Amino acid sequence: MPSRQHLRSFALTLALAFAPATWVAPSAHAQEAQEPETVGALVQALAATYKDVTSLRADFVQVVRSPVSGEQRQRGRVQVKKPRKARWEFVSEPQSQFITDGKQMWLYTPASKQVIVMNDLSAAGSADLGVLLDDLSKLDQKFNLRLLAGGGADRGRSYLVEATPKDPAAKFKKVELEISRKKFMLDRVVITGTMGEVTELAFTGIKLNTAIPDADFSFQTPAGVQVISPNGM
Repeated sequence: MPSRQHLRSFALTLALAFAPATWVAPSAHAQEAQEPETVGALVQALAATYKDVTSLRADFVQVVRSPVSGEQRQRGRVQVKKPRKARWEFVSEPQSQFITDGKQMWLYTPASKQVIVMNDLSAAGSADLGVLLDDLSKLDQKFNLRLLAGGGADRGRSYLVEATPKDPAAKFKKVELEISRKKFMLDRVVITGTMGEVTELAFTGIKLNTAIPDADFSFQTPAGVQVISPNGM
């Protein structure tokens, strides 16, 4: 069964999937616009550009670094569909699935023959991070923003924005968003938790506005699998 820390880290990751508009390719006009010189100008450019996306598919690599459990690296596939539907499949060991239809969330690990069912997604800690990308034009109302120098492995070819929540009760310390300069695509997300844990997500093979059936965001419990609620963890 996933640990409480694993569940919390994933809930933060899942919240990013609730706003897929941040992953849309820019219009030709946006690509020709003057390069933003401040974080405010960058946020406004993103808000004006990244819209009209209803679904997303991508491959990802997730790296979780914890002071307690060390580093864990996994790869997988993600599907996102508005409103608030997401399916994360971790294909490397240990395999797992994280699925939500926007109302319920299922965390399934085949090896343990257990599925955690959550009926209140805000209780998982996703709500406060979810507002990070819900409306990019209002980021500065809830977050302190900094435009950092460089951009990870693609220094000079990416923008790197740091967002720290103004709410002292937030369940994470900061988020770094790495955005390509050429296409304004969100290439990487780094989430730092309150206990020092760091979750890094890198996306590749992004496909936008593809047809995804709603059935992909539902879960049927296999025979012999134990159902667990958060109160039972």
